[in-house]
Amino acid sequence: MGRCEEIYPEPLKFDPERWNETNVKQIKSGQFTAFHWGPQTCLGKEMAYVEARVVLLMLLRKFDFQLADDPNKTYQHSIILLPQDGMLIQPVHRQ
Repeated sequence: MGRCEEIYPEPLKFDPERWNETNVKQIKSGQFTAFHWGPQTCLGKEMAYVEARVVLLMLLRKFDFQLADDPNKTYQHSIILLPQDGMLIQPVHRQ
């Protein structure tokens, strides 16, 4: 489908701009199945989810996580308070 002229003008031309933010929004879901859905999805997707869970569990067994003190932390106002630039956490090795 990546070479289909009905979806992409000049499909064989090397055009990195095809994937810029504006152009990607114009691509309908399913027009390039390698990145979206269907029988051609990534074969390792489910394995990656399992691996991520295993790594997280291993970390949680060995460490406690505490918020690092940051007096300059600002928050976005929403239904809940969200840290503007992420949260700093500090791992503390369990005894």
